[in-house]
Amino acid sequence: AYATLVEFVYCLSRGEDAKAAQLVTDVALVERARAAGLGRKPERRPWLIDLESPEVEQRGPIRFVEGPAVTVVFEQRGTEWLISGIAETPKR
Repeated sequence: AYATLVEFVYCLSRGEDAKAAQLVTDVALVERARAAGLGRKPERRPWLIDLESPEVEQRGPIRFVEGPAVTVVFEQRGTEWLISGIAETPKR
């Protein structure tokens, strides 16, 4: 899941929406990610995600604790993990 998220954010930051769309279960998630700020560079501090266990890194969900206030949910399809949801997360 983590590798999918990294590739997805990279594609968004480069304007490669067609490649980003291959990493989601629904193409509408590409625009949702842009609206949430996942395509922008960090402004002041680097983004920080919560990887509380190895299982979270492998399967998600992955929550941003610095950067965009979102949690990204994944779904396994074959051997690939695709982004299946992007939800706003209240800042702590």
